[in-house]
Amino acid sequence: MKLVVIMKDKIWVTWEDHRRSRELAKAFSADYVCLTHPGRRPVRYTILTFKTIFTLLKRKPEIVFCQNPSIILNSLLCFLKPFFKYKIISDRHSNFKFHTLNSKNSVWKIFHLLSEYTLRKSEITIITNEYLKNYVNTQGGNAYILPDKLPSFERGQKIKLQGNLNYVFVCTYSEDEPVMDILDAARKVDSHKHIYITGNYKKYSNRLELERKKPDNVTLTGFLAEDDYQKLINSADVLIVITDQEYTLTCGAYEAVSLEKPMILGKTTTIKNYFSQGALYTDSSASDLAEKINSIGNNYLFLENQVKSLKLILNKNWFVNFNELEKAIKSL
Repeated sequence: MKLVVIMKDKIWVTWEDHRRSRELAKAFSADYVCLTHPGRRPVRYTILTFKTIFTLLKRKPEIVFCQNPSIILNSLLCFLKPFFKYKIISDRHSNFKFHTLNSKNSVWKIFHLLSEYTLRKSEITIITNEYLKNYVNTQGGNAYILPDKLPSFERGQKIKLQGNLNYVFVCTYSEDEPVMDILDAARKVDSHKHIYITGNYKKYSNRLELERKKPDNVTLTGFLAEDDYQKLINSADVLIVITDQEYTLTCGAYEAVSLEKPMILGKTTTIKNYFSQGALYTDSSASDLAEKINSIGNNYLFLENQVKSLKLILNKNWFVNFNELEKAIKSL
């Protein structure tokens, strides 16, 4: 099915490159404008603000798609909207930081003020599930559900991995990921099971402890270029993708479904409802992770068939949501 939406002049603006934004920009026939700067936040935000204004002056778009995060970019585009007369479609995904709603930290207070502002001022806010849709609408926004489109990976070249059964823990070293528990679990499982942990571990707050406690059946890959990352997950038998944050859908799980790989996922209601087949769900404790890592091989073919079925379901549902959003955008 070809995804081409015939609309007015439109651009997709982002301050960080992301697969979801690239794919949705292509789907909506919007020019993908990725503005970046390597500096720290005050300087980075200032320079990117001027780059954004210059882009708007040059392009004079009628429709502006905006990736959020960044909340600063989304707020800037909402503020500039009356001067440039465009419509804003904010791709908010699941960037709401609900766990900080009651924080007394001024940074989070400002974040939530800007969040409410962007929800009210955007013509459409794209989110990933029904709960977030209801939340946005109660804040005065206009929400449409569009989860990530399953990425198009070539199931081609594979690389030789170390274990008889190989797992990739798709990791960003965020607070919601059980990094140290994975290491503890690795010590409890059969030695022929090997776990690869992706992501830039040098930025991890417990880096020294991570390196000290890493068992022999764990490899820290560090940051991988896109091609190397795809080869790794294509070569793995199982993908481990875990968050303990509710209302969040993880990119790694989409990648696993696209490649038809059985998964070990977190136990949140959002994850279990969306990725409802082809996975074992863990409470993220070391003992439960070890049990799931050991047992998934016994159900491998069954889970693999479930993932293939889930892939068909998710693709079908995505196009239904896309068509609803397409109609809403055309009516602006």
